[in-house]
Amino acid sequence: MIVDIATGCVAAVLDWELATIGDPLPDLGYLLTSYPMPGEPLVPTSAMGTAVLEPGYPRRTELIGRYADRTGTDVSEVNWYGTLAMYKLAVLYEYSRRQFNSGVGDPYYADPGLVSSFLAAGEWLAAEDSICSPDLPGHACF
Repeated sequence: MIVDIATGCVAAVLDWELATIGDPLPDLGYLLTSYPMPGEPLVPTSAMGTAVLEPGYPRRTELIGRYADRTGTDVSEVNWYGTLAMYKLAVLYEYSRRQFNSGVGDPYYADPGLVSSFLAAGEWLAAEDSICSPDLPGHACF
């Protein structure tokens, strides 16, 4: 938490649960898998960011290109990191689902389809050859 020293009140809550220290590519993979694109099925985390589907927001390939240009990082294996993010999220959602089923936790997680959506997205990403496949409309670039 960030606390405002003058008032003693909480100014912000930081959630580092999925953040990493060191290699930034796991964070890039998580960002990209949470960034919805038109025509794609939404996983729960991308469903929370549908504002980027409005005109004017960059597509994933543009984000990846900007990141690579500004950092000099090789992003050719970003699908691996996206796949890792999907499986990590599946585990977290399954844990939360089991917590709810045991009488503790948020009912949002009760639907096992949430976990299944992450697993299906992870399988799809693991099967992709590259970060951008222009021949696949709707699932074109990641």
